[in-house]
Amino acid sequence: MQERDMQDVAGPAEEFGEVLEQLHSLHGSMQEAIQMRADAIRQADAEGLREAIGSESSVLEDIRRVDARRIELAGELTGTEAPRVQSLSMSNVLESIEDDVTREHLDQLSVRLRQQIKATQNRSAIVRQAAETLMGHIDGVMQSVRSAMETVGRYGPDGSLHRSQTGSVSLDITS
Repeated sequence: MQERDMQDVAGPAEEFGEVLEQLHSLHGSMQEAIQMRADAIRQADAEGLREAIGSESSVLEDIRRVDARRIELAGELTGTEAPRVQSLSMSNVLESIEDDVTREHLDQLSVRLRQQIKATQNRSAIVRQAAETLMGHIDGVMQSVRSAMETVGRYGPDGSLHRSQTGSVSLDITS
């Protein structure tokens, strides 16, 4: 590669590394937001849950934006155009970088990012499963309450017990 061509790739390669670091940091932020959600669920904190979900949404938007830039840079580094750039692997990108030090650095960053993404996915799956289990328990409690309410009677004006005609039952679990 000519000196000018190497300089042309050096800028995008350096920015590509910065983007990988940003993605790593954002996935760390996502893990924090997921922990906030877990804490809110554990404490039955509806407002905390809304805040955690808002935080997760904000971080997801940031990840989407930064990842779009990663894809653009991958295309620049490999000379690949849309829509094929979407299917590029990290190996494809690394192969296009001739400088061994830069290539090794980007490879290390990508490994760290993959580990962070995996940890985020695992944590999210655990919290999602806990929330689903909790909802199953709440559904069971509601069914028991509904069943009990259907068998409850009321006393009529004449002092006799009449079967209740309860149309719906609700339970406030936030207090």
